[in-house]
Amino acid sequence: MPHKFLRAFENSPLRYPGGKAQRALRLLRFADQSRKHYVEPFAGGLSVLLKARRERLFKTYSANDVDSDLINFWIVLRDRPNELVKILWDCYRRHGAGDDDLFLKSKENLNSDNDVVRAVALFIVNRWTPKGDLRGGMLRTEKRRSGISPMILDRLPLFSELLSGVKITNLDYHDMDIPRNSFAFIDPPYENIGTHFYQHKVDLNEFSDWVKYLNCSWLTTLNDSPFTNKLFSDFDRIAEPMKYPAVINPKFGSYQRRDGTELVIMNYHRPSRDAFLRSFGWSLRKSHPSSKAS
Repeated sequence: MPHKFLRAFENSPLRYPGGKAQRALRLLRFADQSRKHYVEPFAGGLSVLLKARRERLFKTYSANDVDSDLINFWIVLRDRPNELVKILWDCYRRHGAGDDDLFLKSKENLNSDNDVVRAVALFIVNRWTPKGDLRGGMLRTEKRRSGISPMILDRLPLFSELLSGVKITNLDYHDMDIPRNSFAFIDPPYENIGTHFYQHKVDLNEFSDWVKYLNCSWLTTLNDSPFTNKLFSDFDRIAEPMKYPAVINPKFGSYQRRDGTELVIMNYHRPSRDAFLRSFGWSLRKSHPSSKAS
């Protein structure tokens, strides 16, 4: 496995909104590693799956997302990395880290019928927009630091190797058949997140009904709000302190960092849970019976 050639925090080639690149290893400390199969119903940037592959934690892996453009990128990176990287190197030689012409052409190419061209377009747009907006709504100002670079292009084949053997599907999460012997890492779009970051919204009432009836071990991450706490009040909820950028003005891409918390919820007992919580400085909210959130 090529994990030793990637930096410890380098867990995805995409800059994905809500991605877990910096948190992947900590979250995997809570994973049910007695299971043989790892699955992500909301693939997104795949940071946690790719980190689990690097650490060899599970025997088999699968990833799914309802976003067809995103899934096309992961399939092309897995199956046709040489074609993908060749075109990206050509773009870099012509445009450097990128310019307005490349960005605008890439936005057009998101509608291409050619899978490789569409994957190239998504990668370029993702590297150039605030917080990795996959639809290319606005352009970053710090282009040369955040666009395509020789370093990330050299690493794409390594990510491709990590995806080898991973089953990748393009389904609504409701339609997935998750085996009983699986560990599911479930990271849905958070409450009140607009479609400028995610193409498809998730009804969290429906989501909570679905996840609670899964016959596998699962761990989900959610934003910390009165609504989500009530939805999952019958589970212990880990409160993880966070520092992340908040969108101040989506139209102009203005950001500032703010403090907050996110919830980590699982449906199984992890013997070392409390020790990890003390080590990380996270708090625990104990379960109690509650009516369904409205």
